[in-house]
Amino acid sequence: MAPEGTNRRRAMRRRRFLSRVVLGGLTLAGGYLGLKEWGVFSPAPFVLSSAPDQAQVERVVLKSFPYLDLDHDSLRSFSKAYLGFLRTFGRSPSKQDIEEKFLLSTDFFRNGADESQTVRFVSLYDPYYNPCYSPFREA
Repeated sequence: MAPEGTNRRRAMRRRRFLSRVVLGGLTLAGGYLGLKEWGVFSPAPFVLSSAPDQAQVERVVLKSFPYLDLDHDSLRSFSKAYLGFLRTFGRSPSKQDIEEKFLLSTDFFRNGADESQTVRFVSLYDPYYNPCYSPFREA
């Protein structure tokens, strides 16, 4: 038979272990709920269907940038190029992805981000496909 102090010592270790597990679980749950409240775990806003059409892409751009003077032929060219990019790489688009690709694919930054100038499509921005084009480069 084991001495009396040994059994009590093991019970204390078990209690300490269980209390730390519970405390750690509560900490993780609280952190998750806090980050969820800040929107860290939320999906990308306005995720489009897996196969958007040209009109959907154009609508997103027009709604996102109503203050820009957009060249509509350039907008059509961008939406065709963007849809080709999606088909090639099998990505699912989001509103933010379309907005970023559009601005980086136009001469908006080349013109100093001047909202009064007409925005025209240059080429689809993809640093792996056309690495020499830099929209932030000064003209």
